[in-house]
Amino acid sequence: MLYTMQLSVIIPVLNEEKLLPGLLNFLVDFLSEGIEIIVVDGGSKDDTISIAKSYPVLLLETIKSNRASQLNLGAKMAKGEVLYFLHVDTMPPASFIQDIFEQRSAGYESGSYRLQLGEQKSGLLAINSFFTKFRWLIFQGGGDQSLFIGRSTFEKIGGYNDSYVIMEDFDLVRRLWKHPIKTVVMDKTIVVSNRKYQTNAYLKVQMANLIAFSAFKLGVSPVKIKSWYCSMLHPWR
Repeated sequence: MLYTMQLSVIIPVLNEEKLLPGLLNFLVDFLSEGIEIIVVDGGSKDDTISIAKSYPVLLLETIKSNRASQLNLGAKMAKGEVLYFLHVDTMPPASFIQDIFEQRSAGYESGSYRLQLGEQKSGLLAINSFFTKFRWLIFQGGGDQSLFIGRSTFEKIGGYNDSYVIMEDFDLVRRLWKHPIKTVVMDKTIVVSNRKYQTNAYLKVQMANLIAFSAFKLGVSPVKIKSWYCSMLHPWR
């Protein structure tokens, strides 16, 4: 089904040769429905760029490896009236195009999915997923949930803040909430890789997240937050 408003899917990457093929294999099947796929590389040293070049996508390259700058570049070059920011370690439902345009038709300017960590819901990871359904919680709004937003709205609020080398997604959502803009957490899940939990203990990840969220709310410099976060987790992104 072709939609009257084009959707631009924007994916920031940095050294993601392992995960990028899976996401692009999924997305290219929707090119016939009129979507545009944009991959923005932030200086990868592995085969990420050559992999992206093997797919029918728009590849953009920048020396700025922070996601905010990558996402802004993708938005600047996008042709779509609706922007869909998607992390490479996430897999949206096959209905994502229909979901987004249904919400747009219902008057929502922006929105995200609920989170599901890993392919299977189980134990402690399911607790994390549960809390992403509530719009009012501080933990809602992370980039792992993906984000659709009308181009005009994105430009109205100034896009992503390039100075946020981490927490850029929460900063943007916080600014969205300050405007009379309808946002929604869709009642479907997006599957996110649990790779942080594969190399870091569950409690260690939770502690790192709590410190980052708390520091963000207290107005601590994003550079300092990133330094703390990277020292606690590997991989951190």
